[in-house]
Amino acid sequence: MLAVYNKDGSAASGVTVYLDGAEIGKTDANGLLETDAMKDKPAGTICTLTAIGTEGVAEATKVTVLADAAGADYTGINLNASESSSTSQNISWLSGLATGGKAVVQYRVKDTDAWQTADGTGTLTGFSTSKDAAYINTAQLTGLTAGTDYEFQVGDGSTWSETHAFRTSAAAQDTTSFVVMGDTQMSGDREADTESIAVLEKLGALMDGKSVDFGLQTGDYVDNGSNYAMWAEMQDEFNKVFPSVDFIHTLGNHEYYGDFSGNIASTILQFPNRNYYSVEYGDVYVAVINNSADLAAACEWLKQDAAQSHCMWKVLSIHQPPYYTNANGGSERFHELVPPAAEAAGIDVVFSGHDHSYSRIMARDGAAVTENGVTYFTCGDLGEKSRDKNYAISSDFDYAYCEQDYEGLILYVTANDKTMTISAYDSAGGRLVDSAVLQSRCSRGHELTTYRDGKSVCAVCGKLIDVKAAQYTGWMTVEGTDKQMYFLAGEYATGWQQLGDKMYHFGDDGIAHETETVDTRTCTTSGYYLTTCKTCGATYRGAALWYEGHDWDENHVCTKCGTKGKNIADAEIKTGYAVYNGKNATCSVTATYQGQKLTVKTSDVNVDGYVYYTNNTQVGLGTVTINGMRDFYGTVSAQFKILPAGVTDVTAAEVGQKQVRLEWTAAAGAENYRVEMSTDGGSNWTVLPMTTKPTCTATGLAPATEYTFRLFGCTKVDGKWYSSPYYLSLIHI
Repeated sequence: MLAVYNKDGSAASGVTVYLDGAEIGKTDANGLLETDAMKDKPAGTICTLTAIGTEGVAEATKVTVLADAAGADYTGINLNASESSSTSQNISWLSGLATGGKAVVQYRVKDTDAWQTADGTGTLTGFSTSKDAAYINTAQLTGLTAGTDYEFQVGDGSTWSETHAFRTSAAAQDTTSFVVMGDTQMSGDREADTESIAVLEKLGALMDGKSVDFGLQTGDYVDNGSNYAMWAEMQDEFNKVFPSVDFIHTLGNHEYYGDFSGNIASTILQFPNRNYYSVEYGDVYVAVINNSADLAAACEWLKQDAAQSHCMWKVLSIHQPPYYTNANGGSERFHELVPPAAEAAGIDVVFSGHDHSYSRIMARDGAAVTENGVTYFTCGDLGEKSRDKNYAISSDFDYAYCEQDYEGLILYVTANDKTMTISAYDSAGGRLVDSAVLQSRCSRGHELTTYRDGKSVCAVCGKLIDVKAAQYTGWMTVEGTDKQMYFLAGEYATGWQQLGDKMYHFGDDGIAHETETVDTRTCTTSGYYLTTCKTCGATYRGAALWYEGHDWDENHVCTKCGTKGKNIADAEIKTGYAVYNGKNATCSVTATYQGQKLTVKTSDVNVDGYVYYTNNTQVGLGTVTINGMRDFYGTVSAQFKILPAGVTDVTAAEVGQKQVRLEWTAAAGAENYRVEMSTDGGSNWTVLPMTTKPTCTATGLAPATEYTFRLFGCTKVDGKWYSSPYYLSLIHI
């Protein structure tokens, strides 16, 4: 089919068309001419087509005769990413010219009998590099059942391919697992690619027994976008190695080789948008930015698009790595533009290829970090270029890990609502190259703000959370209202609950009532908080609280209650003496203000004055000070005597005819002792010489005479004597 247009873009009808000078027909009213004039020419023949209009104006162009690439085969059958993977499935395949563009899929639930059919679209496509043509066939199956195994065949409605299979995503799942692969391009010659195919098969075998919900390929899937053999080879090999796995594809620079627009790749891989797009599988959002996209515009799209997703994990796939290992790989603009956009978009992980190496780095604000950053992976290849010195690691970023000493590389990722684990494996022996565990935004708990029927949607990740199962503690608002509820370990509170410093009252339905709390204390009297529920009238009396005291201004007027303060310095203070006991001495003290006896104590509770002592550690004069409390302010001080303690015991240690020696226990604080002696039973006393020791010998006594003794301790301080407050009881000898 040939189409001829006027210069203004309108269909050119009645135009005579010549092939290498020989007329082959005229265009119809739509400017179209259907012809088989070139069918017998060998593939690769270059011909000249000339169109001469009704006014004699001629235009000519050269065309190349293309071979039928696929013949009668249905090849390159593959599963592509779907925007609704639980209820739809995208399928593409390649077919020869004989199918005439007729594209049909028949499918059924596995192990059932009834087939259903869905029509697809066949697009005749020329592959300029390989100089052949084929139909690119695409179909989307819709209305499928989530979490269900299906089998399908592709064809033209009468002939069919072998049976293949796929499984729709579950409607909800706790864990999402996927594989990531970097550059996989091969030559299109399967015999020459034997080694690369073997590496790919070994990587696929490493995934045997693992759950794989989808695959992600980071670009340079094929080495040349307009080479049919390369597409057929890669599609067939991926379908064989990863059967029943949807792949999300990214266009690298090689997909545009020979196809500057990327149209062939976009059609085969069923992109919803040629420059960038996103899909969600399970709890993972995947954004893809293709290599030819306007990078600044794509970064703006990413920030807006990612904000619409409530998936726990957000992933970006872009071919050229923002944190590149090859300093000569032309990825500087990706380093400049992508990280700020990824951080603003809340992206957790960026997967890339291009550099034919493996690397991992977590970064934020342009610097490597160990937490709260975006993690960037360069995802390796099938090994053929990682050993090329032109791809040697030459950048100086602070990678957590990087290497090129692998045979071939695949990443396996598992993600749940707490963690994402990313492990890189080498096809050589299944060696674990590197592994990282990332914490999700909700790893420490979901942010629940609204409540409805036992459930709440997390404000961070958008998941519908069972409040009781999550053991949630905190406030929530009833959806669609301004009513609030408080939850303790998943159960809503009822009755009276103290939360922080405030008392709340909740109804039996958990709804918080309006309350009012009154502090019954005054500045000088104790009280309590009394909370009254204004909804139902219930009251709650809190624990007793001490008064807080006045808040005096510069005029000693309380700023809270207006009381005029009284200066305790105007009070009359009386003190008693204290007897020294080896410790801090205290005395009795009274204070009277304008005839009113005040309450003064060494406690500051419910008193008019707080009493404390200084200079009270030895015999002499001590100081008692009273700080004003309650309605009193200021301080007042007075002195009090500290006397030595009295002698408590005395014995006649030695009695002779003319003398007697007395001994006693030393009295606290006494530096001297006064001993008195009486011969008439205590009517008259004679003072013996002062002694500094707790012993005294009375001499010159008359034989057979009764003597009475008494004594007390005393100490001289600053020229003044301080004596015990009493004599020792009389001792008769």
